[in-house]
Amino acid sequence: RVKAEAESRARAEAESRAKAGVEARAKAEAESRARASIEAKQGWMTSCGQDQFGSWAVAMVSGVEMKFRYCPAGKFQMGSTATEEGGYDGESQHEVELTRGYWLGETPVTQRQWESVMGSKPSQFKGPDRPVEQVSCEDCQGFLARANGASPGLNVRLPTEAEWEYGCRAGTTGARYGNLDTI
Repeated sequence: RVKAEAESRARAEAESRAKAGVEARAKAEAESRARASIEAKQGWMTSCGQDQFGSWAVAMVSGVEMKFRYCPAGKFQMGSTATEEGGYDGESQHEVELTRGYWLGETPVTQRQWESVMGSKPSQFKGPDRPVEQVSCEDCQGFLARANGASPGLNVRLPTEAEWEYGCRAGTTGARYGNLDTI
């Protein structure tokens, strides 16, 4: 009986050490992931993370947050077919490969963001969280230059047509992301 109790204690201790080892490894791995996340944080980011939609980052530009989403490198079918909703006759799909990932604004530039950078309110349809409109391509280039100057390390630019479509499609092939009926 004494021998059985000793063996039982020894097994319990071994299991406890094994459990502690697993927990220590899990903690070390979590700390390693956290360190990697912090090291991956670029100078322009005030915060960054992951959620169910992927990687996100926030930059403070002239005192206002701008949120970005990471679009990883990849291939997709660009363009639409004539039968696709919103498709044009003569437009065809073709494979495009983006060889580098990039950050894309989560939303169009809002009136709040525009005003903080440019100091003007050019939009007809007013609302701080509505997209800015009534601006020219030259106005947009001015916004980008001022935004980059206001946030060291930030290097915003207009996306290429391929980057825009790739980001908007978000891995889907239909005319609308997630087959949504409304935007």
